[in-house]
Amino acid sequence: MKQMTSAEDDSAAEIETALKRSHGARGERWKHRSVENSAKLSNNGEKMCPRLEGKVAVVTGGTEGIGLATAKLFVKEGAYVFITGRRPKELDEAVKAIGTNVSGVQGDVAKLADLDRLYETVAKVKGRIDIVLANLFPLGPSPKSISTNYSTSM
Repeated sequence: MKQMTSAEDDSAAEIETALKRSHGARGERWKHRSVENSAKLSNNGEKMCPRLEGKVAVVTGGTEGIGLATAKLFVKEGAYVFITGRRPKELDEAVKAIGTNVSGVQGDVAKLADLDRLYETVAKVKGRIDIVLANLFPLGPSPKSISTNYSTSM
């Protein structure tokens, strides 16, 4: 197997950290798998073309964690990525962290008007969507709102 470069190590470590944060020990089995596969060489030793060259991706919740790590990997693999996030400051920071071939679209995917604006932006800038990563927190009421709703409805 090819030795990973420091940039690939950094990307793999970031994805591993995000997986562990969201999946605990279960995230360990995916360690380095994506980065190792993306760094494969052809039979004659030349680096192969990025797997997502020319693709257009949309990553919701792309400002931190798995969403941000995946958006970085998609860009590294050649895709142009649109990331979404509710908070403008964090969205701007994520776009800067990713660097090139990325656009941030502020909005809440739980709001249809924001989804319509996201679609219109992607259609206007790139004309199509090839990949969608719907990266969400579990939807539903928080424990605090459950107890508040319960106590107020009794």
